[in-house]
Amino acid sequence: MANTINQKDLEGQSILLKTKPRLEHIALNVSDPISIAKWYCEHLGMRMIRKSLPPTNAHFISDSASKIMFELYNNAIAPVLDFASLNPLCLHLAFISDDLEAIRNSLVTIGAKVVDDITTIPNGDQILMMRDPWGLSIQFVKRFTSMLKPMSMRPEHFGFNVLDPERMTKWYCDNLEMKVMRKGTPPTYTNFFSDAGSNMMLEVYNNSAAPALDMASINLLSLHIAFITDDIKTVRNVLLNAEATLLEEIKTLDNGDLIMILRDPWSVPIQFLKRAESMLK
Repeated sequence: MANTINQKDLEGQSILLKTKPRLEHIALNVSDPISIAKWYCEHLGMRMIRKSLPPTNAHFISDSASKIMFELYNNAIAPVLDFASLNPLCLHLAFISDDLEAIRNSLVTIGAKVVDDITTIPNGDQILMMRDPWGLSIQFVKRFTSMLKPMSMRPEHFGFNVLDPERMTKWYCDNLEMKVMRKGTPPTYTNFFSDAGSNMMLEVYNNSAAPALDMASINLLSLHIAFITDDIKTVRNVLLNAEATLLEEIKTLDNGDLIMILRDPWSVPIQFLKRAESMLK
Protein backbone atom coordinates (compact mmCIF):
# COMPACT_ATOMS: atom_id res chain seq x y z
CA MET A 1 0.00 0.00 0.00
CA ALA A 2 1.38 3.40 -0.97
CA ASN A 3 2.27 5.78 1.84
CA THR A 4 0.35 8.72 0.41
CA ILE A 5 -0.87 11.61 2.57
CA ASN A 6 -2.89 14.59 1.47
CA GLN A 7 -3.18 17.96 3.16
CA LYS A 8 -6.60 17.16 4.59
CA ASP A 9 -5.09 14.15 6.40
CA LEU A 10 -2.51 16.41 8.07
CA GLU A 11 -4.95 19.03 9.34
CA GLY A 12 -5.39 17.14 12.63
CA GLN A 13 -1.67 16.66 13.22
CA SER A 14 -1.61 19.05 16.19
CA ILE A 15 -3.94 16.69 18.07
CA LEU A 16 -0.87 14.55 18.70
CA LEU A 17 0.31 17.12 21.21
CA LYS A 18 -2.77 16.43 23.33
CA THR A 19 -2.62 12.65 23.07
CA LYS A 20 1.01 11.77 23.67
CA PRO A 21 1.62 8.12 22.75
CA ARG A 22 2.64 5.83 25.57
CA LEU A 23 4.93 2.83 25.42
CA GLU A 24 2.69 -0.15 26.15
CA HIS A 25 4.64 -3.32 25.44
CA ILE A 26 7.64 -5.01 23.90
CA ALA A 27 6.52 -7.98 21.80
CA LEU A 28 8.64 -11.08 21.25
CA ASN A 29 7.90 -14.25 19.33
CA VAL A 30 9.27 -16.99 21.59
CA SER A 31 9.47 -20.77 21.64
CA ASP A 32 7.48 -21.34 24.85
CA PRO A 33 5.41 -18.32 25.92
CA ILE A 34 3.65 -20.18 28.73
CA SER A 35 6.86 -21.22 30.49
CA ILE A 36 8.65 -17.92 29.81
CA ALA A 37 5.77 -15.81 31.13
CA LYS A 38 5.58 -18.02 34.22
CA TRP A 39 9.34 -17.64 34.83
CA TYR A 40 9.26 -13.85 34.60
CA CYS A 41 6.22 -13.66 36.87
CA GLU A 42 7.65 -15.99 39.51
CA HIS A 43 11.18 -14.61 39.56
CA LEU A 44 11.18 -11.02 38.27
CA GLY A 45 8.08 -9.59 39.86
CA MET A 46 5.93 -9.52 36.72
CA ARG A 47 2.22 -10.33 36.78
CA MET A 48 -0.21 -11.79 34.28
CA ILE A 49 -2.52 -9.27 32.60
CA ARG A 50 -4.02 -11.19 29.69
CA LYS A 51 -3.46 -14.51 27.95
CA SER A 52 -4.91 -16.18 24.89
CA LEU A 53 -5.54 -19.75 23.83
CA PRO A 54 -3.46 -21.99 21.55
CA PRO A 55 -1.94 -21.98 19.06
CA THR A 56 -0.18 -18.66 19.83
CA ASN A 57 -0.62 -18.75 23.64
CA ALA A 58 -0.04 -14.99 23.78
CA HIS A 59 0.72 -13.73 27.29
CA PHE A 60 0.80 -10.08 28.35
CA ILE A 61 2.77 -9.63 31.57
CA SER A 62 3.43 -6.32 33.35
CA ASP A 63 5.50 -5.01 36.22
CA SER A 64 3.77 -4.63 39.58
CA ALA A 65 3.04 -0.94 38.97
CA SER A 66 1.51 -1.56 35.52
CA LYS A 67 4.00 0.73 33.81
CA ILE A 68 4.93 -1.53 30.89
CA MET A 69 4.16 -4.98 29.50
CA PHE A 70 5.92 -7.72 27.61
CA GLU A 71 3.87 -9.62 25.03
CA LEU A 72 5.13 -13.17 24.62
CA TYR A 73 3.65 -15.50 22.01
CA ASN A 74 4.48 -18.24 19.55
CA ASN A 75 3.35 -17.40 16.05
CA ALA A 76 4.27 -20.06 13.51
CA ILE A 77 4.19 -17.68 10.54
CA ALA A 78 7.18 -15.70 11.86
CA PRO A 79 10.61 -16.95 12.95
CA VAL A 80 11.66 -17.00 16.59
CA LEU A 81 14.85 -14.98 16.80
CA ASP A 82 17.87 -16.97 17.94
CA PHE A 83 18.31 -14.86 21.07
CA ALA A 84 21.07 -17.08 22.44
CA SER A 85 23.26 -16.28 19.43
CA LEU A 86 22.77 -12.51 19.71
CA ASN A 87 25.42 -10.48 21.46
CA PRO A 88 23.75 -8.77 24.46
CA LEU A 89 24.89 -5.47 22.94
CA CYS A 90 22.70 -6.20 19.90
CA LEU A 91 19.50 -6.40 21.94
CA HIS A 92 18.54 -6.74 25.61
CA LEU A 93 15.75 -6.16 28.10
CA ALA A 94 16.79 -4.27 31.22
CA PHE A 95 15.43 -4.22 34.76
CA ILE A 96 16.34 -1.97 37.65
CA SER A 97 17.10 -3.72 40.92
CA ASP A 98 18.20 -2.67 44.40
CA ASP A 99 20.40 -5.73 44.89
CA LEU A 100 22.26 -7.09 41.87
CA GLU A 101 24.13 -9.68 43.88
CA ALA A 102 20.92 -11.16 45.24
CA ILE A 103 19.22 -11.26 41.84
CA ARG A 104 22.29 -12.86 40.25
CA ASN A 105 22.52 -15.55 42.92
CA SER A 106 18.81 -16.24 42.75
CA LEU A 107 18.51 -16.49 38.97
CA VAL A 108 21.52 -18.75 38.39
CA THR A 109 19.81 -21.40 40.53
CA ILE A 110 16.80 -21.44 38.19
CA GLY A 111 18.46 -21.66 34.81
CA ALA A 112 19.74 -18.16 34.05
CA LYS A 113 23.38 -17.61 33.10
CA VAL A 114 25.79 -14.79 33.89
CA VAL A 115 27.21 -13.14 30.76
CA ASP A 116 29.03 -10.19 32.36
CA ASP A 117 29.22 -10.09 36.15
CA ILE A 118 28.49 -7.03 38.26
CA THR A 119 30.57 -4.02 37.27
CA THR A 120 30.46 -0.36 38.24
CA ILE A 121 30.74 2.06 35.34
CA PRO A 122 32.23 5.58 35.62
CA ASN A 123 28.89 7.29 36.39
CA GLY A 124 28.37 5.04 39.43
CA ASP A 125 25.76 2.70 37.91
CA GLN A 126 26.14 -1.00 38.69
CA ILE A 127 25.40 -3.33 35.78
CA LEU A 128 24.90 -7.08 35.49
CA MET A 129 24.22 -8.91 32.21
CA MET A 130 22.57 -12.35 32.19
CA ARG A 131 20.60 -14.60 29.86
CA ASP A 132 17.28 -16.13 30.79
CA PRO A 133 16.91 -19.93 30.35
CA TRP A 134 15.79 -19.38 26.72
CA GLY A 135 18.81 -17.26 25.79
CA LEU A 136 17.34 -13.75 25.86
CA SER A 137 19.77 -11.19 27.28
CA ILE A 138 18.47 -9.48 30.40
CA GLN A 139 20.40 -6.67 32.01
CA PHE A 140 20.04 -5.61 35.64
CA VAL A 141 21.07 -2.13 36.72
CA LYS A 142 21.33 -0.33 40.02
CA ARG A 143 21.32 3.34 39.09
CA PHE A 144 23.45 5.87 40.93
CA THR A 145 20.91 8.45 39.73
CA SER A 146 17.47 7.10 38.78
CA MET A 147 16.04 8.02 35.41
CA LEU A 148 12.60 6.58 36.14
CA LYS A 149 10.58 6.43 39.34
CA PRO A 150 12.63 4.21 41.69
CA MET A 151 11.27 0.74 42.46
CA SER A 152 12.94 -2.30 43.98
CA MET A 153 12.44 -4.25 40.73
CA ARG A 154 10.90 -3.21 37.43
CA PRO A 155 11.61 -3.20 33.68
CA GLU A 156 13.58 -0.06 32.83
CA HIS A 157 14.49 -0.12 29.15
CA PHE A 158 14.72 -2.03 25.91
CA GLY A 159 18.21 -1.61 24.47
CA PHE A 160 19.43 -2.18 20.96
CA ASN A 161 22.46 -1.40 18.81
CA VAL A 162 21.64 0.93 15.90
CA LEU A 163 23.54 2.70 13.16
CA ASP A 164 22.45 6.26 13.95
CA PRO A 165 21.38 6.72 17.59
CA GLU A 166 21.43 10.53 17.38
CA ARG A 167 18.99 10.83 14.49
CA MET A 168 16.86 8.00 15.82
CA THR A 169 16.51 9.65 19.23
CA LYS A 170 15.54 12.94 17.61
CA TRP A 171 12.93 11.23 15.41
CA TYR A 172 11.19 9.54 18.35
CA CYS A 173 11.23 12.72 20.41
CA ASP A 174 10.03 14.93 17.55
CA ASN A 175 7.28 12.65 16.32
CA LEU A 176 6.17 10.53 19.28
CA GLU A 177 6.51 13.07 22.10
CA MET A 178 9.26 11.05 23.78
CA LYS A 179 11.83 12.78 25.97
CA VAL A 180 15.56 12.32 26.44
CA MET A 181 16.38 11.03 29.91
CA ARG A 182 20.14 10.71 29.45
CA LYS A 183 22.20 11.76 26.45
CA GLY A 184 25.34 9.88 25.52
CA THR A 185 28.66 11.01 24.12
CA PRO A 186 30.92 9.67 21.34
CA PRO A 187 31.77 7.11 20.26
CA THR A 188 28.62 5.13 21.20
CA TYR A 189 26.18 8.05 21.60
CA THR A 190 24.20 5.99 24.10
CA ASN A 191 20.85 7.72 24.49
CA PHE A 192 17.98 6.86 26.83
CA PHE A 193 14.56 8.29 26.00
CA SER A 194 11.16 7.58 27.51
CA ASP A 195 7.52 8.17 26.74
CA ALA A 196 6.03 11.36 28.19
CA GLY A 197 4.85 9.58 31.34
CA SER A 198 8.28 8.05 32.06
CA ASN A 199 6.85 4.53 32.04
CA MET A 200 9.65 2.83 30.12
CA MET A 201 12.73 3.82 28.15
CA LEU A 202 14.36 2.85 24.91
CA GLU A 203 18.15 2.76 24.86
CA VAL A 204 19.82 3.23 21.49
CA TYR A 205 23.55 3.27 20.86
CA ASN A 206 26.16 2.40 18.26
CA ASN A 207 28.66 0.00 19.74
CA SER A 208 31.30 -1.31 17.33
CA ALA A 209 31.83 -4.37 19.56
CA ALA A 210 28.57 -5.86 18.24
CA PRO A 211 26.68 -5.69 14.95
CA ALA A 212 23.64 -3.48 14.60
CA LEU A 213 20.58 -5.62 14.02
CA ASP A 214 19.25 -5.66 10.46
CA MET A 215 15.80 -4.51 11.49
CA ALA A 216 14.49 -4.56 7.92
CA SER A 217 14.99 -8.34 7.86
CA ILE A 218 13.13 -8.94 11.13
CA ASN A 219 9.50 -9.97 10.75
CA LEU A 220 7.17 -7.61 12.59
CA LEU A 221 5.71 -10.65 14.36
CA SER A 222 9.16 -11.70 15.57
CA LEU A 223 9.72 -8.45 17.44
CA HIS A 224 8.01 -5.08 17.73
CA ILE A 225 7.65 -2.10 20.04
CA ALA A 226 4.06 -1.07 20.82
CA PHE A 227 2.51 2.26 21.79
CA ILE A 228 -1.01 3.14 22.86
CA THR A 229 -2.64 6.33 21.63
CA ASP A 230 -6.05 8.00 21.68
CA ASP A 231 -5.76 9.11 18.06
CA ILE A 232 -4.31 6.39 15.92
CA LYS A 233 -5.19 8.08 12.60
CA THR A 234 -3.28 11.24 13.49
CA VAL A 235 -0.25 9.23 14.59
CA ARG A 236 -0.39 7.34 11.29
CA ASN A 237 -0.43 10.53 9.25
CA VAL A 238 2.29 12.25 11.26
CA LEU A 239 4.66 9.28 11.04
CA LEU A 240 4.12 8.62 7.36
CA ASN A 241 4.94 12.27 6.77
CA ALA A 242 8.14 11.66 8.81
CA GLU A 243 9.38 8.82 6.57
CA ALA A 244 7.88 5.87 8.41
CA THR A 245 6.60 2.99 6.25
CA LEU A 246 3.14 1.50 6.68
CA LEU A 247 3.10 -2.28 7.14
CA GLU A 248 -0.50 -2.86 8.19
CA GLU A 249 -3.25 -0.27 7.83
CA ILE A 250 -5.53 0.60 10.75
CA LYS A 251 -7.99 -2.19 11.47
CA THR A 252 -10.38 -3.14 14.24
CA LEU A 253 -9.87 -6.42 16.10
CA ASP A 254 -12.68 -8.61 17.39
CA ASN A 255 -12.20 -7.17 20.91
CA GLY A 256 -12.66 -3.60 19.66
CA ASP A 257 -8.99 -2.56 19.69
CA LEU A 258 -7.76 -0.42 16.79
CA ILE A 259 -4.33 -1.54 15.58
CA MET A 260 -1.74 -0.41 13.03
CA ILE A 261 1.89 -1.34 12.34
CA LEU A 262 4.65 0.72 10.70
CA ARG A 263 8.42 0.67 10.44
CA ASP A 264 10.34 3.72 11.55
CA PRO A 265 12.94 5.15 9.09
CA TRP A 266 15.46 2.60 10.44
CA SER A 267 12.99 -0.28 9.87
CA VAL A 268 12.18 -0.98 13.54
CA PRO A 269 8.61 -2.42 13.65
CA ILE A 270 6.38 -0.17 15.76
CA GLN A 271 2.77 -1.00 16.55
CA PHE A 272 0.10 1.48 17.60
CA LEU A 273 -3.09 0.59 19.42
CA LYS A 274 -6.18 2.32 20.64
CA ARG A 275 -7.44 -0.07 23.27
CA ALA A 276 -11.13 -0.67 23.76
CA GLU A 277 -10.19 -1.56 27.34
CA SER A 278 -6.87 -0.44 28.77
CA MET A 279 -4.53 -3.03 30.25
CA LEU A 280 -2.27 -0.53 32.01
CA LYS A 281 -2.92 2.19 34.57
